[in-house]
Amino acid sequence: MSSLFIADAHLTGRQDPNQSKLVEFLQALSRGTPEPESIFILGDLFEFWIGENLVALYEYGPVIEAFRKLSTRGWRINYIEGNHDFFLDSLRTQVANLRIYPNPAEIHLDEKKFFLAHGDTLTPSDLGCRLLRFILHNRLILFLANNLPPGLVWKIAFRLAGLSRQHHYLPEENPLRPVFIDFARGKIREGFDFIILAHSHQAEILALTDKNRSGFYANPGDWMGSRSYLRWASGQLELRSFQK
Repeated sequence: MSSLFIADAHLTGRQDPNQSKLVEFLQALSRGTPEPESIFILGDLFEFWIGENLVALYEYGPVIEAFRKLSTRGWRINYIEGNHDFFLDSLRTQVANLRIYPNPAEIHLDEKKFFLAHGDTLTPSDLGCRLLRFILHNRLILFLANNLPPGLVWKIAFRLAGLSRQHHYLPEENPLRPVFIDFARGKIREGFDFIILAHSHQAEILALTDKNRSGFYANPGDWMGSRSYLRWASGQLELRSFQK
């Protein structure tokens, strides 16, 4: 059985061409594989989703329906919350076989140990991002998101979401990369074989060795830009891109 890893689509709604491409990709998966598989979403698939929001349910309806169809075929869908989408119990009610991870996940695939996380909490120097996360990830915000008019919540949230990704870096200048690699080395020391992080929007698979242990750091990149993703099958992890 194979597993797919995607992240950082930052879908903005029904008019977003990235959503239609993601739906196309998910539909192709549903038609093209003879056996159910697993898909892991490493956060920020949505530009905004907090709690129960009727606008979000409508705007993201096409991709929700695509996940629902995969689920009915037996696919296992796993969602690791990001810094743009959290408190996702309402999404779980929409899709069967959907498991939500509010925190990083530790899983085993083919006897290999994986550590999965969005990655936004790994940058202590990014005080603005950490402060915004601290403000948003509390039950008062969830209460307001669930009780204020959905349209108002949607507008406010999109303004805040834009603040969290004002910086764009060239791959060789991305300040998150050395932080993620150093974090991955630490996890390899702990016994993990594969550390998959997102958030940096930089796709790669990198072999690492630390204290006589070997492992891999990997990042699926961003669906928003390159439509890249990772696929695990037959004991191998590879980087792919959907170009249809």
